[in-house]
Amino acid sequence: MEGMENGVALYGTTGMMHIGRWNGKWGYRVFDEKNVLVLEEYGDQEQHARNFLECVRTRRKPKTSRPNSS
Repeated sequence: MEGMENGVALYGTTGMMHIGRWNGKWGYRVFDEKNVLVLEEYGDQEQHARNFLECVRTRRKPKTSRPNSS
């Protein structure tokens, strides 16, 4: 969790995930069982908050950057 301002680490049998804030941006990093970074994604906190409030107001599904999400 080096360089992370704050966050949590989740450890599993085949890897781990860090969820937190780096350089002012929230996001996550996924590592495999050999501690190799395999995925990282950072988001815009203001955009996330606007999207959340819009979903509450309109009851629409949230926007996502994940291609297989619905």
